[in-house]
Amino acid sequence: MAGLPSLLFVPLAALTVFTLNRTGFGRLLHAVGDNERATRLSGVRYWQVISALYIISSVLAGITGLLYIGRRTSRFLP
Repeated sequence: MAGLPSLLFVPLAALTVFTLNRTGFGRLLHAVGDNERATRLSGVRYWQVISALYIISSVLAGITGLLYIGRRTSRFLP
């Protein structure tokens, strides 16, 4: 039986692929990741892109931590 982490992974992975390949934010992420200096010199506020990426990453890490805690402590409950 598929657990909750498996059920959350598929839509999140699809959303990530869609965002990286089909949106302007995804293009900015590729540009910053490819050459940060060139992106900065072209007028993109790269620090906003990096900040948004850190925020998204921390939210996903928090969700992962909650799911991990739920799975680790569930066997101790009656």
